[in-house]
Amino acid sequence: MNGQLSYLRKISLSSWLFAMYLLLLPISTAIAGFLISTSIVSVLGIIYVGVSVIEMIKDDDLQIDRSIILIMVYFIYTIISSIWYQSFTFDWYFQQFCLTAAIVVCTAMRHMTDEKIKLYKTAIYLSIAVAVVAAILNIPEKGHRLVIYGTSYMDPNDFANGLAILSALFFDNILKKKQMILNVCLIGVVAFLIYCTGSRGGLLTLLVVAFIFILNIAGIEKHRILIIMGAFIAAFLVLAESGIDPKILGRFSISHILSEGGAGRTLIWGAAIKSFLASDPLHILFGYGHGSFGTAVRYVAIGHGDTYMSHNMFINALIEGGVTGLALMITGFISLFIHSVRVKNPLGMMALAGFLTEGFSLDAQVYRTFAIAIVLAFLVKNEMNGKCVILFNQIGGRKDAV
Repeated sequence: MNGQLSYLRKISLSSWLFAMYLLLLPISTAIAGFLISTSIVSVLGIIYVGVSVIEMIKDDDLQIDRSIILIMVYFIYTIISSIWYQSFTFDWYFQQFCLTAAIVVCTAMRHMTDEKIKLYKTAIYLSIAVAVVAAILNIPEKGHRLVIYGTSYMDPNDFANGLAILSALFFDNILKKKQMILNVCLIGVVAFLIYCTGSRGGLLTLLVVAFIFILNIAGIEKHRILIIMGAFIAAFLVLAESGIDPKILGRFSISHILSEGGAGRTLIWGAAIKSFLASDPLHILFGYGHGSFGTAVRYVAIGHGDTYMSHNMFINALIEGGVTGLALMITGFISLFIHSVRVKNPLGMMALAGFLTEGFSLDAQVYRTFAIAIVLAFLVKNEMNGKCVILFNQIGGRKDAV
């Protein structure tokens, strides 16, 4: 009992707040309406940042890791680019991006204690229980997609991709003998929930996370798991093409995806590239400014009255930040990957790869998974507690993060 109390005393208030942020991540948008005009999770994030700043000043706890500098330059550049967007407003889009940058600073650039890491990982495990309860309360009619609705509508892609990225932790622990059954079951639950949402981007993100996990396995286990995974994917695609339950399973068929152009995404991307190539040199180099995609591209689908968002994080960066903004984003993520590889953090590699995959079909630059992916990449640092970190044990030829 005394040991448990001693453990709890070592955890700061900001860490508890961030753990709550992780816990609510799967249903963050669905509970937005509990507070007027904004999301309860956004408010929680703002409080977390405020408390963290006070703690950093009090404890002099701010570590500048070179690996995070480039992504921070991207954050700063993107925020500053709002200056040359003529129709700029301090809306949710801008607020969420700024909050992501602040959360990254207040989490990834502070000292990571064992207590913090354990708490954050526990919150992720419990968040799946939250997701399951939300799914049960929103069971769809047969043949319809699972849509999470609390007090606000939550896009099924948002729900699915959030789960896929959080599942990186389950893959990271799956080869630990005492945790294998639990983590296999949890991955199965995540895969089933993603299927119920009908989210093709979410499924692809989960597969990329799984692929990065397999790459970090040494020995014959890698080949066995690749074969098993390949067989499951092949069987799933065959069933999807067969026409069984076309309203959900059929969404994942290759023919269905090609026929509708990714739910119209290819048309948006084509319009964006056309607009970019027709721009003047200054806009090509520096973009139209943060939040300007709809105004700059002006893509309106038939039957709709509003301009569309990019549905692609990279194309969005190209239009709003120009070649400079896109280059800063790419180099920023490359530096984060290098960091995760250098400190041997498969969890970070999987989370980052999952987030980038999410960004190919969604405006992930304003999703809360942006900050989460970077934080998971920095759970393992070059040094901890004043000594070189050794967080890996040999298991079947693979090195596992503790």
